[in-house]
Amino acid sequence: MPLRLRIKIWHRRRRYAIRQNPHLDRTYRAAVGVVGGLMMLGGLAMIPLPIPGPGWVMLFLGLAVLSTEFAWAHRVTSFLRRQLRRANAWRARTTERVVRAWRARFGRPRDSVAVEGVDERRDQRDPPRDESDRGRDESQYEQPGDDPRDDVPAARRADE
Repeated sequence: MPLRLRIKIWHRRRRYAIRQNPHLDRTYRAAVGVVGGLMMLGGLAMIPLPIPGPGWVMLFLGLAVLSTEFAWAHRVTSFLRRQLRRANAWRARTTERVVRAWRARFGRPRDSVAVEGVDERRDQRDPPRDESDRGRDESQYEQPGDDPRDDVPAARRADE
């Protein structure tokens, strides 16, 4: 039997035993309410942080904890899951339409593969003149005008 199923069965047995005692059941529900409420409050406090993830994660985890014991939280969680599924379906449909429109207008997009260590713009703008210039950088030259690849005289460059 998988571990997850064994844990689920163990938890349900314990929860059933707790439900048999009304005092213990109220205490358990209060503890779940406090823990879930604190998690939700912590999540609400973290939402304005510049990092977008932790606040929302804590908020939804707190709601999940509350939904284990409270029907209203379970309804909210179910509603959010339905909305998330709808949003994902809408995103997939919209992406499909955009891709179809792009292909109809411009043809099939070319796959661009980035090669590490190659800056295509620099290679096109400033090609080496011969093999002796490859691998050199501007720091190797004493004066600004000493760069053999430089087409602009140093005096004219200083005026700009």
